[in-house]
Amino acid sequence: MQPLIVLTMILAVNHPTDDWLLLAPGMEYRIIMAKQKSIEGDSRITVVRLDPHQWDLVFTGRSLTGDRFGKTAREWSESHNLTAVTNAGMFDIDNSTHTGYLRYREHVNSRRLNNYKSLLAFDPKEGRILFIYSRSPFSMYQLNRELLESGIGIVAAQHLEGGPEAQLYLRTGEFEMELFGSYETSYLEDDSNPDPWPVPNVIGVKPKK
Repeated sequence: MQPLIVLTMILAVNHPTDDWLLLAPGMEYRIIMAKQKSIEGDSRITVVRLDPHQWDLVFTGRSLTGDRFGKTAREWSESHNLTAVTNAGMFDIDNSTHTGYLRYREHVNSRRLNNYKSLLAFDPKEGRILFIYSRSPFSMYQLNRELLESGIGIVAAQHLEGGPEAQLYLRTGEFEMELFGSYETSYLEDDSNPDPWPVPNVIGVKPKK
């Protein structure tokens, strides 16, 4: 098994509201305690659930804004008035270009096609959107099993980032959380990272007009 940190997945689901904490209309929060403990950390899996009829997903990043450097998820949230922010996927060594195809409206960040066979399209029409984060490292098989057995109604998922770049920031009303990763296979195989790292591209959440 190769442990790895998985930050965020986005997927469409329908599920009752039991066991969820309401943060704002159409936005809920839940902690899953993994049944099989991780080799590091507290084995907590954080899930934020969004109603796409009340919240919009938006992309922003250096290629769109012209920023010379990346920002942490918190900094992207503060500079662009976003309620929640997470990574927009892995990026190339130029610290700007996505490693796969990325287009937002008329803006194209990357035209590269890869063989991951995974696609995320914005403006969903049904179900719910989930942001899923874990600082504790799990194998992909183990994480998938934990999510399938958690009762959150997951039907599809996409892995976006791992290690210190993996982040999830959310602030609404008096509730605020800033989560960021540490463990990364063959790089930083422990839970010691103390700070979020700047990232060039993010998916943001804002109230639907």
